[in-house]
Amino acid sequence: MRRLLGRADGFDQVTGTSATDGNLRSELAALSGGSAVFSPEDLDSLAALEGPACPAAELLAKVRIVLSERRQYDPAAAETYLRTLPPQRALILDTVALSPAQVAQAVQAWA
Repeated sequence: MRRLLGRADGFDQVTGTSATDGNLRSELAALSGGSAVFSPEDLDSLAALEGPACPAAELLAKVRIVLSERRQYDPAAAETYLRTLPPQRALILDTVALSPAQVAQAVQAWA
């Protein structure tokens, strides 16, 4: 979510309204499929991001993007499948935990 909030790609859009009723936390909790992706603590953290630099409507829109993407792609299922492949066919890296330099080093070592 933080990466999505920081980028301004034209394709980062979903249909539907992004207007809020003033209670962002409850609106986040009410989004369809949200509880499968975000814990209550995650929703608290997202709601706390609201401010002049990150309006509630933008937060709601970006969360909808994440939920839409999650309906199309299950990263846990993909990882489970990739782990069945021999190590020379799949390199699995946690790009959130690793720095870009660490990812590059792992890819170079793997290749």
